[in-house]
Amino acid sequence: MPTPLRLHQVAVLALPGVLALDFGIPVHAFGNWDGGPYAMTVCTEIPGPVPVEGAPALLIEHGLEALADADTIVVPGQARPVPPSEQVRAALATAAARGTRMVSICTGAFVLAAAGLLDGRRATTHWQQTAALARDYPAVTVDPDVLYVDEGSVLTSAGVAAGIDLCLHIIRIDAGAMAANQRARALVAAPHRTGGQAQYIDGPALPPRTGGLGELRAMLEEVKRRFGRLDILVLNASGGMERGVDPDYAMRLNCDAQVRLARLALLLIPPGGRIVFVTSHQAHFHPRKPVPADYLPVAAGKRAGENALRQMRPTLETMGIALVVLSGDMIDGAITVGLLERRDPDAVAARRAAAPLPTVFGVRQRNRCRHPRADCDGQTIYVGGLGYLQ
Repeated sequence: MPTPLRLHQVAVLALPGVLALDFGIPVHAFGNWDGGPYAMTVCTEIPGPVPVEGAPALLIEHGLEALADADTIVVPGQARPVPPSEQVRAALATAAARGTRMVSICTGAFVLAAAGLLDGRRATTHWQQTAALARDYPAVTVDPDVLYVDEGSVLTSAGVAAGIDLCLHIIRIDAGAMAANQRARALVAAPHRTGGQAQYIDGPALPPRTGGLGELRAMLEEVKRRFGRLDILVLNASGGMERGVDPDYAMRLNCDAQVRLARLALLLIPPGGRIVFVTSHQAHFHPRKPVPADYLPVAAGKRAGENALRQMRPTLETMGIALVVLSGDMIDGAITVGLLERRDPDAVAARRAAAPLPTVFGVRQRNRCRHPRADCDGQTIYVGGLGYLQ
């Protein structure tokens, strides 16, 4: 008979004063799942009644010995973070040294930090507590603007409901996007959540649509079938000057479609991969510098697309994916330049008079460069157009 697959052991460590919702999120996400890949254990430092903030006490029968068999340990937050005992710190440190994945929800980050597990790492916690975490544990790089931080073997989430985002992220890592999406439906939660914290999770869980999105999915499935991964994704749409298109066409093509493809492709891009967004100086510097009137819809759309991709950078960094913006002058031989030349020949002539225009080959050579001359954020390459850079 075949040997049954071993379930991934998850231990939720509930300490006195644990927040009811913080505790319930991992228990429900990992434990209440028929046929799921996880086995759930709840433990505490001293077995017995454990006070809960905002709810009756929990009666927990397992102590710290339960951590010894865990593949993943989740520490929910406490209403008032207090340093854990030496026994708790030692048990967590021992588990981490053994290779156990360590996870905190909300102020549970304080417990991991006290055990020394966040030293030299990025981490987050509830936004009301980020300053305190940075003050109490200066060896931790606290990021207050994200829903969660994935440092590989150590993961931390922001406050309360952000724990759902982190649990779904972990399920996506362990069991794949389809399982994470199914679990999100069971939890009645968004598979991917965006917001003011600029935290974007990979996008293959976008709801099914017809038309272009289905074609994108089919294309990426073919890439996966042929090559298994996608090392570099180059986004180089530039439309909106065609005759007869509706007023929103340039924004849909140069922003919406580019960002959608980037999100869909994230699961195929390995650590060390790159997303390259190709834009023009006219769009990159819009609205700070003048733009030919006929090119304005394109410039506005591409600038919006660049802004949206830059907002994804915190998540890309956690995945080890670089975002490179390649901004070039008008490129000889490009379709957009040809269309602009028909409509406004003086605009193209003025650029040619200022300096020779780069060619498609020249832009390609610059994109191959591993150590480009960059702007202030370290990830923008400029090609041609000296006047724009002065």
